[in-house]
Amino acid sequence: MSAPDELPDDGATQAAELALGLLEGPERAAALRRLLAEPGFAAEVDAWRAHFALLLPVLPGRAAPETVLERVEAALDGRGAAPAGIWRGWQWLAGAATLVAATLAGVLVLRPAPAPVVIAQAPAPLPILAAAIVSTDGEAPAVAAVYEPGRDLLRVAGTVPTDAGHSPELWVIAADKLPVSLGVIGAGPNDVTIARLHKRRFVAGSQLVITAEARGGSPDGKPHGPAIGAGALAKI
Repeated sequence: MSAPDELPDDGATQAAELALGLLEGPERAAALRRLLAEPGFAAEVDAWRAHFALLLPVLPGRAAPETVLERVEAALDGRGAAPAGIWRGWQWLAGAATLVAATLAGVLVLRPAPAPVVIAQAPAPLPILAAAIVSTDGEAPAVAAVYEPGRDLLRVAGTVPTDAGHSPELWVIAADKLPVSLGVIGAGPNDVTIARLHKRRFVAGSQLVITAEARGGSPDGKPHGPAIGAGALAKI
């Protein structure tokens, strides 16, 4: 704190005590006389009052005890006055503690609330797809295929009989109607790893088709032989 006129330490303390209302009886009367007679002391009291006014509004209001009036009258009459040093010391500590509490309360009130913690939701697992590839002549399913999206794996079980000069090649056909080769199906179970580029084609409704290609499979990535089996992928 600073004031327009520099005061001794005891004068600054007296000004602060007067601003807080800690003085009673003769001490308060003496301080009020200084307030009227000394402009520097009055400025110091005003400065302390302005400072405390920033803190005190955060304190809750409380009605004064009924004994306050009696204590004030006794102090003014010189009756029942406690030793000045002890009483002023405890009053100053109480006032300082009140100001600290008010300051902390203001900090807690004005401090922004912490940002809410957002817990990321795990994405829902993609559905497993399966297809029963039926021969084109209407006979019972010859090949079963299951697509596991979490592993990017298409598992194919069963074989399609072809003559010695041809190889069965598997294709996936999505909504764009463009066949994409998944390779030649060998004898027995086959595990086909699906490239990331083609994962989007594996949705419910896409077709798995087997064609009879030249020995070793299509040379240019396009189907040339007749379709000998087909089936649609569905969620399971």
